[in-house]
Amino acid sequence: MQSPNDHIIESVFQAMLEHLGPESPESRFYHSMKDANIPLDNRMLANFIIQDFPWPVGVELRRLFSGDLKDRDKNRIDQILRAGEKLAQFFAFCSLVQLWDESKVKEIPLSKDFQHQIENFDRPTFGVYTGLLRAAVNLFEKQAIVPFIDLGSNQKSGKLINDFNQMVTMRNEDRHHGSEMDCQEGEELLKELLIQLSCITKYKLASIREIKVLGPKLRKVQFQHSIRMLNSQHEDFTSIERGYDEFSNSHAVLLMKDFTNPKEYLNLSPLVVDTSTLLDKGKVPGIKNGIYMFQQLRNDKYVYALTNASEQAAFNELPNFEFLQEQFDDLRITLMGGPIPATA
Repeated sequence: MQSPNDHIIESVFQAMLEHLGPESPESRFYHSMKDANIPLDNRMLANFIIQDFPWPVGVELRRLFSGDLKDRDKNRIDQILRAGEKLAQFFAFCSLVQLWDESKVKEIPLSKDFQHQIENFDRPTFGVYTGLLRAAVNLFEKQAIVPFIDLGSNQKSGKLINDFNQMVTMRNEDRHHGSEMDCQEGEELLKELLIQLSCITKYKLASIREIKVLGPKLRKVQFQHSIRMLNSQHEDFTSIERGYDEFSNSHAVLLMKDFTNPKEYLNLSPLVVDTSTLLDKGKVPGIKNGIYMFQQLRNDKYVYALTNASEQAAFNELPNFEFLQEQFDDLRITLMGGPIPATA
C-alpha cells in the first residue's frame, strides 16, 4: 500500500539527483539498486532528502514523512503548511543576507516592494517571508546581481513565488476563514516547491565553532576550522576539523557553496544561530544547545525559535549577545535606514 508521501519522495529525490550529479553518493546508491534490480525503499530515499536539505527544512520533512502523519487529516495539513513556511523562511533569510552583503559593497536602490516587506520584519509571517523572497529576487535581477542560490530562470523563480503565494493563501483560508485545505492539493504544492528548491542540496549548511591559525615554520599558514555539518536526519551533527588556506567566519552558521573553498558562503548570522557556538560552557535558562531561527522582535526582546521543537526563547541574555545585536543594527541601518521599532 502506497504512502501519501511516496509521490513527494520519488519526485523530489529525482530532482535532487539532477543537481547532485552522477558521482554523488545518492546517485551511486540509486543506480546500484537499479542495476541490481533491487526494489527501492522510499524510506531510504526519504532519509537522503531529509539529510540533504538544510537542517531547518529537513527536520520539518522528517516530521511529514513519519508514520504518524500518513493520514490525510488536519495534523498532516498543518505539517505541510509548516514545511512550506520553513522553506520560505530559510530562502528569504538567505536572500536577505545576500542583499545585506551586496549593499555593503555598493549602493543598491531598494524597491518600494522590498521596503514595504521589510517593514514587517519585526514580526514576520509566512506571507512576509514570501514577499521578502519575491522582492529580493526582483532586486537581484534588476541590479544584475548573481543570486548565491541559483533558482534558475526568471520564469522558474516566478513560478516559485506563485507557488509560495498559493500556499500562503491556503494557509490564510485554513487558519483565518475556517476553509479546511485540501490535503492532496497541499501535498502537490509542497512537492512542486521542494522540486524547484532542490538546488539547495548542492550546498552545505555548516556551523563554524572556532578557527585556529596554524603557522609552523617553513610551512604555509593554515586556518583550522572546527565545523559542525548541519545536514542530518536526527540532529546528530557531524563535527570535523578541516584546514583551509583561507578563513571564513567563526561562531556562525554558513551556507557553503563549495565545501573545499571557504570563500564561497553566506553567513546567516544573526538570523540563524547555533547556540552551541555561543553558550560555550555556560548555560542560560530556557536556551538549549541547538539551531535557532529569528522569529520576532517582541517588547525589545529578540525571540528565536528552536528548529527541532516548538520552544521559543529571548536571546538578549545570551552570552556574546552584543555580537548579534551589532549585526542586527547593521542589517537595519543597511536595509531599513534605522532600527525596527519595538512592538508590544
